[in-house]
Parts: sequence; structure tokens; C-alpha cells
Amino acid sequence: MKIDNFVLFISIFLLSILSVFFIFDFFLIELKNKENLEKYDDKTMFLLKGSVIEEKTTYNQKIVFLDNNISFYCDSCPFLVGKKITARAYLERYNGAERLIALSVKID
Repeated sequence: MKIDNFVLFISIFLLSILSVFFIFDFFLIELKNKENLEKYDDKTMFLLKGSVIEEKTTYNQKIVFLDNNISFYCDSCPFLVGKKITARAYLERYNGAERLIALSVKID
């Protein structure tokens, strides 16, 4: 009887963790292009989707360019050129420049 309760508890716990990830994605703003970034606050979270057409490495970061004119910075991304991706990123402003910083990247 105790094992059944434990399995039920673990199942409910895992389902609640998975639901948090789905809710998190629900509140992200899907960014179609970078034209209207000025209307968003610093640290606003975005969902980015597209095909990677180019990558450039600067210092210890990679700049990833998508086919929809969106680019973002990524610290530890694998080689993504030619792949369709979904990324979670936040907006950062520094010295008048705006850039998107990826928190996670998933290959679709």
C-alpha cells in the first residue's frame, strides 16, 4: 500500500513540474521581428522561432542569425546553421544597444 502512495506522489509531482514548463511558455511573447523591441522593458522574455542562416563568434559568445531578421546571443549553443530552432531569450539593453540573450535553444 505504501508503494502505491509513493508512486502516486511521484507521478503528481512530475506532472506539476511539467505543467510549470508549459505555463512558462504560455507567458512568453513570440517575437516575429526585431522592429518593435523599444516598446518592451528590459528582461522581457521572448519565444524565438526560425531557421538559422548564420553564426558569428565574438569573444566567448555566439551570435545566431535567423531567417526572419532576428539575431540573439548564446553562450553555449552547438552548431545550428541550417537547423530550425525554438529559443527562449530575454531583452537586454546596454549603452543604448538592444540585444536578445538566449536562455535555452531547442532544435525542432
